[in-house]
Amino acid sequence: MEDAAAAEQLGGLPDIGNLGIAEKDQFQETNNKKRQKKRKKKSKKADDPTIEVDRGPSTFQTNAHSEAEDSSATKFLTPSVKTDICSDEVLDRPSTFQEEAKPEGKDVPEYALEKAEASTNSISSAPLQKTDALASASSSNQLNANAKCEAFPVQKERSPLEYTSAVPNEIVKKSSTSQAVRKRELKQKRKSSKNGNIPINVDEHESTTFQGNVKTKIEGPNKPNPGFPQEESQKSLLPETIEDNDRHQTQESSQQSARQSLQQPDLLSHPLFSGDFRLCALESFLTPEAVQAKKLDGTCIEGTIRINRRNSEEAFVRMPDDAEGGKCQWDIRLEGLDGRGRALNGDQVAVELLPREKWKIQVKSIQQWEADNKISLFDFVRNSDTAPEDVTTRNESKDGVSVKSVSEAVGGGAVACAVVDNPAVNETRSCEIEYPLELIFEHPEWGRFVQRTGRVIGIVSETGPRVSCGLLRTMKNEFWHQIDQQKPAQHYQHGNRQRPKAALFVPQDKRFPHLWIPAGQCPPNFFERPLDYSKTLYCARLVQWPGLPDPKGHWELPQGELLKLIGKTGDVEAETMAILTSQAIDFEEYTEDILSDLSVPVRPDWTIPTKEFESRRDFRRELVVSIDPSTARDLDDALSVKQIADNLYEVGVHIADVSYFIPSGCKVDKKAESRATSVYLVQRVIPMLPRILCDQLCSLTAGTDRLTFSVVWKMNSQGQVLDEWFGRSIVNSSCQLSYEHAQQMIDFPNHKWRPEELPNIYGCWTVSDINKSINILNGMATKMRERRVAKGCLRLDQIRLEFALANDGTTPQGFSIYEHTESHKLIEEFMLQANMAVAHQLVKYFPEMAFLRNHPPPDWRRLETIVRSFKFEDLIMNGRTSGDLQKSLFDVVDSSNRIKVVDSISSCLRRNDRSARDALLGALCNVLSKPFRPASYFVAGSMPNTDHYRHFALAVPLYTHFTSPIRRYADLVVHRLLAASLDLAKCPYKEMATLQRVANHCNERKYAAKTAQDLSNELFVWTFISKLPGRQMKDDFLVIAALDKAVDVMSLSTGLVLRAYVDKQGVLTTRFSNDPDCLIMVFDSDRGPDCEETLKLTLLTPVHGMVTASQYLGKYLVIFDAPLNAIRRPVSQ
Repeated sequence: MEDAAAAEQLGGLPDIGNLGIAEKDQFQETNNKKRQKKRKKKSKKADDPTIEVDRGPSTFQTNAHSEAEDSSATKFLTPSVKTDICSDEVLDRPSTFQEEAKPEGKDVPEYALEKAEASTNSISSAPLQKTDALASASSSNQLNANAKCEAFPVQKERSPLEYTSAVPNEIVKKSSTSQAVRKRELKQKRKSSKNGNIPINVDEHESTTFQGNVKTKIEGPNKPNPGFPQEESQKSLLPETIEDNDRHQTQESSQQSARQSLQQPDLLSHPLFSGDFRLCALESFLTPEAVQAKKLDGTCIEGTIRINRRNSEEAFVRMPDDAEGGKCQWDIRLEGLDGRGRALNGDQVAVELLPREKWKIQVKSIQQWEADNKISLFDFVRNSDTAPEDVTTRNESKDGVSVKSVSEAVGGGAVACAVVDNPAVNETRSCEIEYPLELIFEHPEWGRFVQRTGRVIGIVSETGPRVSCGLLRTMKNEFWHQIDQQKPAQHYQHGNRQRPKAALFVPQDKRFPHLWIPAGQCPPNFFERPLDYSKTLYCARLVQWPGLPDPKGHWELPQGELLKLIGKTGDVEAETMAILTSQAIDFEEYTEDILSDLSVPVRPDWTIPTKEFESRRDFRRELVVSIDPSTARDLDDALSVKQIADNLYEVGVHIADVSYFIPSGCKVDKKAESRATSVYLVQRVIPMLPRILCDQLCSLTAGTDRLTFSVVWKMNSQGQVLDEWFGRSIVNSSCQLSYEHAQQMIDFPNHKWRPEELPNIYGCWTVSDINKSINILNGMATKMRERRVAKGCLRLDQIRLEFALANDGTTPQGFSIYEHTESHKLIEEFMLQANMAVAHQLVKYFPEMAFLRNHPPPDWRRLETIVRSFKFEDLIMNGRTSGDLQKSLFDVVDSSNRIKVVDSISSCLRRNDRSARDALLGALCNVLSKPFRPASYFVAGSMPNTDHYRHFALAVPLYTHFTSPIRRYADLVVHRLLAASLDLAKCPYKEMATLQRVANHCNERKYAAKTAQDLSNELFVWTFISKLPGRQMKDDFLVIAALDKAVDVMSLSTGLVLRAYVDKQGVLTTRFSNDPDCLIMVFDSDRGPDCEETLKLTLLTPVHGMVTASQYLGKYLVIFDAPLNAIRRPVSQ
């Protein structure tokens, strides 16, 4: 009985085999009454000639019932309709699945888990089975498909689960509009369809199915579905080839089977999907040839899909910068699964724009434009020479615009409505204004007011990871009873209970779809004791995601395959393994078989061959020093400086010559290319190269001869380059300094250093010589940086953390903000100079094959909006150019400038002026970085013109990466090209397309490594707070976004952006206003029942509070300190 109770807590049916006769009768009687009541209510709507079925709110029934009862209970939903298969008509049938009501604010997996954990006291826990063999794949995006879960015996896999569905164009969406508005719009569409024979489009946002209610619509006869490409309709009407004809017959057979299966229940949602990934019939993508044809004729756009991390229903693809003359200021919006199809986050996709009437009007942008220009959009268009004559016929009054006349003047059409103040008239009261699309397109800047919407028609490259980590969950038996009434073999018998043949995989990343896992891959006792595995992490791979029904009219949930058991949730090592696996990061060590393919034998006692001394420039007698973090082992750069005349110095940047050890095309090279970059986590490093190379033979260890590739300049004391030289060389580093050592030399140049205060010094050099060299280099770097700033460079530093770990290497004992000092800037300046010099050398000798790095300009619309929002806080910033923006940031840290926000931070958070300015600068950099895209690698010949070569943040025309070949594969490619330009070796790259694929792969892996690094930091912050008393930590915050029901704040101690929800603050009520966004929390007051205390939150508002680490990884509860005399109301946790 304990097992039965636990299963019921997880959502399963009660085991009626263990109940008495009276209890069984009571269950059946109650269940039958409910069904009869719903049949009477719904059968009236089923008889409606408009074929519209409106389901009431669904509730999950825990009463046991037979499959026959389910089948008969759904017969009233079957409309008698004849359809023409030759026309792409869409029959949207309702779902009969009934879902358990969940508490507001919780997703169902979380709620089900909380219910399950409530019964853990009554069930003995089985020991966690874990394997030491946690092998990972060596490829970048997919793990080994043959890898099996080693924590439990593999059972025989059973056939995939099949789901009854309608024809493939069926789509289920969410909508925020009210039910009354939906019904009114449907009636209008139905009326126009009768009068003008216009089909009802189920793909339109305002007429699709909604939460809790499913409506069925039938399009007019012989009409193609306007929600999908015309090419698909034409193919089904007139197949052009034998292959097309076969596809046409298969689709026709599929639709006939779907029509014949209307007697069966239709499953369109799942209780564990939480609205993120619902089951829906996805349209098949176009063939690569068809996508290429659309790209050539300009009807589709290729780009990388980005799925909103907080709301997986939203996805975006960036519009090209030169699209429609640069008028496009919004990314393409893809709504729901029907918008993005089976594409995953990070995939390269082909997107087709939807018709203009489906584009989204950005009302707030229109309001801001009207406020800035002191004129309404209607008046501007009316007075413009480009305005249509009929628009000027609108009426005017003292109250402003007559909405009705404007709508009539443009002939109706799609409109967006908002209650706004009309800035064109001297009135403060609000009026409802409609903005017709036809009117907006007459504005010369219409691109800033309209966001294009589209849908994915093909996946160009599956660059997004197909592997994720998450939890296994059982599925409710009620769910499985409705899958297919005709196939009882879909369940197997276990005592008196029916068990499903598959489990549900719930990924940690909400952007990844849920998967069904065959029972044969699950632990042997998973379905009997699911609570034993409720906190066990697994790695799963997406195997297939069918988009169309099979010939029998069935379709499937995305199928997954369990690859391995990771460990227990919350465990640092297990979560780290999950991070690496989910980002497809290869962390296996290099095998001897791979190392044996190198051109030279690699062993610790390897020495430089004699012939290399003859062909390379020798710097072993020069003063060469390296400056790196104190814990660094892969030292890939060093500096040298010597005075050769008055105000003339020879400065060298020496980089480890990795290309000498790794020839192009060898096994090590292929594996290094696959990894593309080293990954730096808090407690470990995943090197790109074999450790014997990156830590020993290539690392510029002090006192050891090493092979290098050098860039040497003749400079004056101002850091101005008078001459330069490129070539291979040999160095012997004199001293391995840390950033702290170098910074002390800069801060105290006249300090008398003792030998024991510094690391070992090799050669004939003294501490004084090293101190002098560091200060000469720092003087040059300062002048070089000043010139770069004058040219308009921009730096947006994010808060970085460094952790103090216990002896076990995994337990955080504390953390602090990593300080970026002058010694960091010294190294940075000379590395930038070397990278720019090599970029010019490559372009000079390989104008088509040069491997470069660019940084595009920001999204000017978003940047303008952010800068405008700062004005409301009396913070004036200039964002017209990168130089203007950097100057504005310098003004923030300048103590001579009095800034209102700084004073507010100082008084509210009790910080001194310098600390308050640093906090403000960190928040500003966080907000200002949002409109920027990351820099990326590219091949020169792939760009349409040289303007795209420019690096916006550095404000330089050419840039590349040359200085870190130990940890970046792109630098190794650049070394090979540089050697070829100097006739030191042959160029191993023959085709530009091949090299561009390498560039794209480096971009993808660099993003994955950055994501893994961020997740590792978040893991250790969460672990640290979780170990504090009460799992709580006091913290200071700055508001970076005010919403109507929440506030996004930046933690000043961790740099994390957290969301604080209003319903957790114990407030009486809230008030929200736009322009600027302002949220006011109203509390009860202890001064009396008629009094209230308020907390006003706008952009950059400082606030003190408490951070509580949730039991779920990376989840926090943020509670602000209440105002003085405020009384908090009790809240549900």
